[in-house]
Amino acid sequence: MKETVLTPLWELVKAVVSDEEIPATPAAQKKLMAMAPPPALSLKTSEVPDLPNIAREISGKTYSLQANNWKYDNFRFHFEPGSDYASFSYTAKESDVVSYKIGLDGQYRFTKTEIGSFAAKGSWTSPDTFEIFYQLIGYSNPGKWSLTFNQEVIKVVEEGVTGVYEYSGRQQ
Repeated sequence: MKETVLTPLWELVKAVVSDEEIPATPAAQKKLMAMAPPPALSLKTSEVPDLPNIAREISGKTYSLQANNWKYDNFRFHFEPGSDYASFSYTAKESDVVSYKIGLDGQYRFTKTEIGSFAAKGSWTSPDTFEIFYQLIGYSNPGKWSLTFNQEVIKVVEEGVTGVYEYSGRQQ
């Protein structure tokens, strides 16, 4: 039986070096790109459902939250009937102001903020519960907020890579 000897990758890389500049070959580049195009961007939007009554009631209102691990406070939503996105803002770590758009048509909305870029989409999963799926681009894993509204009270359940956190608050 013949023994197979594997060459380490770094040895192969050294063998690829040339003493002369290798001329560009646009035809070969074009052929390569045709064989491996990037995947098509899928933008299957869904119809934006009518907003539940609670969305109109909480739109523009600010919720002061109880003490929590991330020092989130001042949750504020803006829902516009017929719009394919909502706006969400809050303070984090006591002084960072975060404000981003949330796609309501099944597609993420991208928003550049002072603390980074966010991608977010959301939907009403019941007449009083709004869920947001979000990602701070380039940082952690995606997260999810489940926000349940009951008159002037908000209950927050946040799920992320570090665990599940629950806290609540009241309209100011």
